[in-house]
Parts: sequence; structure tokens; C-alpha cells
Amino acid sequence: MFKNVLFFLFLFCHVSFAQKAKVYVWLSADCPLSQKYTLTLRQLSQLHTPDSIIFMAVFPSNTKKEIKTFIKKYKLTVDFQQDIDKRLTQKFSATITPEVVLVDANEKVFYQGAIDNQAIALGKFLPEATEKYLQNAIQELLSGQICTIPKTTPIGCFIE
Repeated sequence: MFKNVLFFLFLFCHVSFAQKAKVYVWLSADCPLSQKYTLTLRQLSQLHTPDSIIFMAVFPSNTKKEIKTFIKKYKLTVDFQQDIDKRLTQKFSATITPEVVLVDANEKVFYQGAIDNQAIALGKFLPEATEKYLQNAIQELLSGQICTIPKTTPIGCFIE
């Protein structure tokens, strides 16, 4: 009986903490890199269910119709938010699409920057990513570790 109580207590604490962790990802429907990274984002969001990490796509310059078309076209299974007034964009000082911000349960930034290192400049890509910044940061957050690379410089389209 005592073991069962401890197990449920551990499970409750772990899920409560993780449910509040979020990945905000700034996207633009007309940014080629936003489009390119939708597969990676879809895979990461499916790997980490809403019980572990909540993914929120933030669109600072698109209409609701453009956002819904983008979400449907690229089969994203994430929540989304229109940010025309740029409140969320300014809160986290996001400047590029795609750019990600991983926050912990207290909305403290754990990681901010590029999804990975595949894009090395506008129009220039490695054949595949050798550094998976967001994926590694999520794993470190969920395992209670310190983020080894807390910030990188995203490459993409400027948020106007």
C-alpha cells in the first residue's frame, strides 16, 4: 500500500511539473524555414505528449485564416496563438521565425534559440542536424538537469 501511495505521489508531482512546461515556437506562414521545420516540430510534439510538454505555435504576423491553413497544410498537432499585438513576442524577445523558447513550470526560460543546427545560414543547410538543441533541452528539463546550451542564435525570417 505504501509503495502505491509513493508511486502515485511521484507520478502526480512529475506530471504536474511537466504539464506546465511549454515550448513556444514562433512561426510565419510565409517563412520558408518555418515551413521546413514543421516536420521536426510535428515529430517532437508527438514524442512529447501534452502530459510532458505543451507545444504552442506563435504567429506574430498572420491572420487566423492563414494560421489555420498553415496548421492544416503542414499537419501540425500543436496549439497555436495569434500574436498580432506582439505581447508574447516582446515578453520573450523573440526576433526570428522559427525561434523556440522552452519554459519550465514557473515560465522561466530554460532554452531559447534555434530548433537545431541544420540551417547554417539563410538558404544553406547541413544534410541533417548534428546538434538537436530543442530536443536536448527538453530531455534535460524533464530529467531535472541544468540546460547545457541555454541559448543559440536562430536563423530564419525576421519578425516585423
